[in-house]
Amino acid sequence: MEMKLNADEKCMIMLNRDMKLQHIVYAIMLYNRLCEYLPDRALHITGIINKEFGTFYSGIDVRSMFDVVSSRQSLGWFFNIGIKSMLRKYQLSCVNSFVTTIEILPFTSVCVGCGGVLSITPDFFVNVFKLDMVVKGVLYFEYCKKCGYSHYPNSYSTIKRQHIVTCDAFKQTRYFSVGGKNVYDVALFIHFTHQLIVCRATFRGYTSAYNATIYDLSMMQGERTSAVQQTFQPVVLDRQNFQSAFLVFGICQFKFFMNNSCTSEIPFSLDKVALKRWCEGIKKEMWKLFVIMWGNHKETRKCGSSTCSSCFVVDGQQKIDRPICRFKNVIKENCELGDVFVGCGETSIAGSHFCDTHSYIDGTSTEADGMILEGDNDCLDNPVSDCNMSRIEPETNGKRLTSCGVLVLFFPCGIIGPFTELYRSESVRRCLLFLLETLYLVKLLMGMMYDNACSLKLFIDKHFYQDDHFKKSIFSDHISQLRMVIDRFHQVNHTRHICNTIMRAEHESHGTMFRGVNSEIAEQMFSWLKGLSTPLSGYSSFKSQVMLTLLFHYKNCRTINVSAQEISFGRNIIEKYLNK
Repeated sequence: MEMKLNADEKCMIMLNRDMKLQHIVYAIMLYNRLCEYLPDRALHITGIINKEFGTFYSGIDVRSMFDVVSSRQSLGWFFNIGIKSMLRKYQLSCVNSFVTTIEILPFTSVCVGCGGVLSITPDFFVNVFKLDMVVKGVLYFEYCKKCGYSHYPNSYSTIKRQHIVTCDAFKQTRYFSVGGKNVYDVALFIHFTHQLIVCRATFRGYTSAYNATIYDLSMMQGERTSAVQQTFQPVVLDRQNFQSAFLVFGICQFKFFMNNSCTSEIPFSLDKVALKRWCEGIKKEMWKLFVIMWGNHKETRKCGSSTCSSCFVVDGQQKIDRPICRFKNVIKENCELGDVFVGCGETSIAGSHFCDTHSYIDGTSTEADGMILEGDNDCLDNPVSDCNMSRIEPETNGKRLTSCGVLVLFFPCGIIGPFTELYRSESVRRCLLFLLETLYLVKLLMGMMYDNACSLKLFIDKHFYQDDHFKKSIFSDHISQLRMVIDRFHQVNHTRHICNTIMRAEHESHGTMFRGVNSEIAEQMFSWLKGLSTPLSGYSSFKSQVMLTLLFHYKNCRTINVSAQEISFGRNIIEKYLNK
């Protein structure tokens, strides 16, 4: 039976003799993609096709093909290849359809528990938040009937409701999901990280700007016109959900950067109770890893500063104080110092000045107002008359409803080292406790600059190996041998005799230890931190230390020019010192 060909079919056969149909389609796609004003556009397309497929077409071959296709009106669809609008219309007409261009697949095709082959099943539609758009995607999962494990894009869950992220899954994932209808492009988290560090953006400000940007971009691209406008439901980036998801992502990123573990357990959901329980269980481990990693900065990537490892600078800052429980008589036991009053750092419950643990005190003025003062308030010889910079703990702090900020150790190059929150005051014993807790994990440099170094030295000289105020140990012995000086920024405010002699950085007894050291590094870094005082002051107790750890970690990564996305960067240092 003879088949009759129409003119278009004959045309396609003729074209296919000179160029394969596959190459024609790719050539036209490139034609649509490249700028129409590009000189020798057809010649460039010829080069791309030849390079990709190993062909030897000439520029004349490709130009002739374009001329033939464009001259026939019935083949004009070639120059309008696009599926975005087609998919959008289909999605709007089919409520339960899983058809989409964004398919978020499980990170593995075999079960983590038993190694069995898994079958992929679409779970539900999700909102995928990308840098420049919000699109619909489909989340797929795999369930193993044999061991009960469920597998997701960047994690798996066990029958014990443990939700585990693996290092390999985290490294290869483009989208991050922690349950629910929202999925985030990893690029969005990275973008926010740099906005946080460089521009000191808040979660509220960033999400508001993002939503406004997406709205304007959708209007520019004509996505809210005609029939689509009637069914379009704007999807906004929710501040609280984004903050919680970023917190989970940041902690996983932090742990895999340190790589002391190949897995990281995350909360099963982002509700407040689950997130609080998870943060409470992980914050001490994070602080320990942070101290070991950045406290040994001299063994990581070189920062180029000649004074980086000559000494360290300690200072406190109150601008990021946050609401805390009013109860001040919480103690922390220490081998060298005995019982140190540190206060309660928990967030107070609604309608009270006290947390859940100390809510029984509310209304009993005796315990509420009776702040027990530290034993070192009278340990110095006339501290007030001798120096106007003494850190005597005021009794009025007993009624204070906010924390006293943070106490931080800096390196002169700008690296942020160990830190601690202050709930009562920056007293001498509290500072010594901070130094001891740091020394338990890393070896301190032998030079120290501190705005209250004079009181610290007098306390050590009076009590070290003399009484129970500062007992002897290898750690207290190290601190007693530190060369302590007052930083140059605060030197002019001190009046003690020793403040103007051996406590000066330039005193001959210190040699060249403090020469050329940027003693104002703490003030400079606190100036940067002050810009984040509003969001940091609003964090509850379980988020505060975790966010500070992440914030300082990101800042340090930027200082030494290393990506926080790197895997195993701190592995050697962590393995060397973690269980030492």
